[in-house]
Amino acid sequence: MVLDETELVEAQRDRDRLVSVLETTSDIVSMAAPHGQVFYFNRAGYEMLGLPLDTPLADAIRRVHPAWAAQLVHEVGIPAAMREGRWLGETAVFDVQGREVPMSQLIMAHRGADGQVDYLWSILRDISERKTAEAALHQERSRLAEAQAVARIGSWSVQLPEGVVSWSAHHYAVLGLDPAQVTPSVEAYLGVVHPDDLPRVRAHVERMPDPSQTGVAKIEHRIVTPQGVRHVEERASVERGADGRVVRLFGTTMDVTDRVLADRVAHELRDMLEQAESVALLGSWTADAQTQRVAMSAQLFRNLGLDPADQPPSTEVFLSCVHPDDQAMVAQDMEQIRRGEVVTDMVYRTHPARGPVRVMRRTVRRIPREAQGFKPRYIGTLQDITDAVQAEEKLRQINQELEQRVNERTAQLRQANQELEAFSYTVSHDLKAPLRGIDGYSQLLVEEYGERLDDDGRQFIRRIRHGVQLMGELISDLLEYSRMERRDMAAEPVPLLPLVQQVLDGYEADIHRQGAQVQLAMEPFTLALDREGMAVVLRNLIGNALKFSRDRQPPRVEIGSRSEAGRRILWVRDNGVGFDMKYHDRMFGIFQRLHRAEEFPGTGVGLALVFKAVQRMGGRVWAESTLGAGATFFLEFPE
Repeated sequence: MVLDETELVEAQRDRDRLVSVLETTSDIVSMAAPHGQVFYFNRAGYEMLGLPLDTPLADAIRRVHPAWAAQLVHEVGIPAAMREGRWLGETAVFDVQGREVPMSQLIMAHRGADGQVDYLWSILRDISERKTAEAALHQERSRLAEAQAVARIGSWSVQLPEGVVSWSAHHYAVLGLDPAQVTPSVEAYLGVVHPDDLPRVRAHVERMPDPSQTGVAKIEHRIVTPQGVRHVEERASVERGADGRVVRLFGTTMDVTDRVLADRVAHELRDMLEQAESVALLGSWTADAQTQRVAMSAQLFRNLGLDPADQPPSTEVFLSCVHPDDQAMVAQDMEQIRRGEVVTDMVYRTHPARGPVRVMRRTVRRIPREAQGFKPRYIGTLQDITDAVQAEEKLRQINQELEQRVNERTAQLRQANQELEAFSYTVSHDLKAPLRGIDGYSQLLVEEYGERLDDDGRQFIRRIRHGVQLMGELISDLLEYSRMERRDMAAEPVPLLPLVQQVLDGYEADIHRQGAQVQLAMEPFTLALDREGMAVVLRNLIGNALKFSRDRQPPRVEIGSRSEAGRRILWVRDNGVGFDMKYHDRMFGIFQRLHRAEEFPGTGVGLALVFKAVQRMGGRVWAESTLGAGATFFLEFPE
């Protein structure tokens, strides 16, 4: 057979071009027998794999691939190429340094005229950069998902004109929907919108594909989720094609419930503050010496006689609201604040031209910021204190009038006390003098004419003398009660135990005569009391205890004390006749007796005198008793 020389030349040229391509490409090209015995590597293969040119290549697959990649090529790649003509997958090879390099590998089967595979050829391309980029992209997507979860933001897009909708994973979470049950769609989104907001949201969605739409469109509304009603903010933008038509809508859905609720609370607090300022006529202000910015509350404007405004008044307008006599002081203060100097609270008046003159108190707090390199900030208030000033002036006048009245009343009381002292002296002298006469003449009558009197006459004389004696005691007790009411109670440290013993010494004869048992159950202590007043109290209580227990065998009297929660409690206890507790309150009244005078003589003034003295010394007195089982009288004083 004679071959056309031209065809041979063309075939040689094609082979040379193919070899040139294989040897110059940066991809690894290899050829192998149908069962995987490699017999060819191009130059890139030798260089990247670090193979010497004389290296046997038959088992190259096992040597150049990691074990997992070699197994994949032998068990999956070659059988698929033999069966289907080609196989594409990801494997790996070892480079010159022995590092594992990821590869995209294409294996193709070359078949002869008889349809049998003559050989396999493979192309391996380094995909390290692609893998790095994929890992970085995966990391960025993970971070984006984390950021969306933390910020409670979901993202979405709508491909136009097809209307294909896609949602991020967290978009489902924001809407409270289950990805396994809901397919992303505009209607699925509108299905969770609060019924009251649905018309407004639907109109917003329908406007989005408008060709005139530019920038970012925003809308805030409510949605109904399994967790309850939530507030979301939608932000949307458009992507345009080369012809300017909208080809995609994309945006975010953010859960802003916390912000909405916080704004609502802040608004309510702001309203409450404004109401409180209005009620208290208290305006507030701030000033920044660094930026020269000033802010004032609405009430501060009203305090100055101005209508509330967004911007503070100029210095000239502000000073025009100040009383002419106070303008210089206020102007200087404002200049000091502008320079960042130290200022203090001040009081000034409003201008008469703006209505009735009002009195204002300006408070200020300076917040230093020199450490941060800034001039200070100031915060303060301006309160209308006119009513307080007027009330204070009225109170001052009332106090002056009251002081004058007190002085007049004191003088009247002093005069009344002097008159009462004179009356007491008169009573003591003028009433007791006749009693002494009656007592003396009745005594002479007994001594001089006693033998001439019969038994009835002598009994009459005894009753006269007993009545005179009782009348004298009553006058003495009344005078004592009167003095206790009027006398100055001089509080001084009084040791109580010696005072009690002194009083008991005064009753020594009665104690001995009655055979009474007296027990002292008190330790030494001192109280701030009037000594004479306390002596009167003890004499009356101990005397009563001895009197009302005289018929007991033996009479017992106990005097004790205890400390209790900053108070000192003393008691006088006896085993006498006692009394019915229903008469407790009345027995401390003057001339009140619970027993007949024939049984237990007395004037009915003693317990009233005790009550008055204890009250004057800042204490308290009460009693506990059971009829026929004795009584206990308690005294309480602060320690």
